[in-house]
Amino acid sequence: MPHGRNVSDFEQLGQIAEGIGLDRDDAVCALQAEEHLEAVRSDQAAASSYRIRSVPFFVIDGKYGLAGLQDASVMTEALDMAWSERAPHA
Repeated sequence: MPHGRNVSDFEQLGQIAEGIGLDRDDAVCALQAEEHLEAVRSDQAAASSYRIRSVPFFVIDGKYGLAGLQDASVMTEALDMAWSERAPHA
């Protein structure tokens, strides 16, 4: 996908949506109607509470945060830790 796109322009976002297999017109309509605004604001509030300042940033089970691109082994370790804390021990 080309970089330097104006992601505040609904038409460009519609093109991006279409480029990843979504229906362009549905995406533009959803943006214009602010259908997902409440969920976006909720995500922004959560990011602020976690003091997230970069992307990508991964929050795992609300406990573990990984900033930036990580090696698969780091992601696996964090997921395993979170899973072991949640899963009942046999």
